[in-house]
Amino acid sequence: MISITNYDIQLIDYFIHFATIAGTISLIYLINYLFKIKNKTSITQIGTLKLHRSNLIIACYNFIVVGIFSIIYYYISNFTTIQHFKIHGKPIKLTMLEAIYVSLVTQTTVGYGHVTYESYWVELLNIIQMISILLNISFIHF
Repeated sequence: MISITNYDIQLIDYFIHFATIAGTISLIYLINYLFKIKNKTSITQIGTLKLHRSNLIIACYNFIVVGIFSIIYYYISNFTTIQHFKIHGKPIKLTMLEAIYVSLVTQTTVGYGHVTYESYWVELLNIIQMISILLNISFIHF
């Protein structure tokens, strides 16, 4: 049986952290490229499935928002003296994976209820993330 130490968890957390930053930056470059494409309709077609430029932009936008807010939540949780988050009623300093989870729960509007925000600043950031969801809805064309 493999045992995982706190050191292993820290290494995994650092890897997830830097992968999130690199992935978010890569998606920003991708979305910039997609805005510059002259072809405004489908980019590629696989069988009968067409991959449209606007769908890629919406997906990239969502992942960028989740990435940015995950990073912000992580830094706020770990580099300030104030307790900002509670999970299951216990104050916690978020790992990067937990920060991604909190951001995804907000972005997908699931809101399981076991994550609570304990500071004004995090509640304000949460509201900004929720507003980004409304912006996302405005991007969708039917």
